Amino acid sequence: MDGANGIALTPDNSALLVVETFNRYLWRFPITAPGEIARDPQSFMPHGGHFVAGPGGLGSVDSFSLDSAGNAVIAAPLAGALYVISPEGAIETIPMPDMAPTNTCFGGADLGTLYVTLATTQRVLSMPWPRPGLPLNFQ
Repeated sequence: MDGANGIALTPDNSALLVVETFNRYLWRFPITAPGEIARDPQSFMPHGGHFVAGPGGLGSVDSFSLDSAGNAVIAAPLAGALYVISPEGAIETIPMPDMAPTNTCFGGADLGTLYVTLATTQRVLSMPWPRPGLPLNFQ
């Protein structure tokens, strides 16, 4: 992979998701046993991942987190946006008030608040999210 950056487990812990920074792709790898992933037999990539989606264009993607529906909420520096990629690969773009959002995470008592680091203005943005976020695995 060219710049694997963020990783997360799907809500049912059946797959590992990996975001690839420079190509702007989201990949899924089935988990077969603790610490083991499988190749997608139809994958055209040497790493064997299943391609979920990629927003295309120039730029990069950075850290991401998952909400309880399995949507990946991915920070997109240079695009000034978040990409929300559904488990089926649909992409939604949410503009940010800064050209360089770099990290996302869920917090609050019900994990209903999304936090986003904004590198250009050196702020942290918080916003309500329509679905709770997933708690971190193995806390």
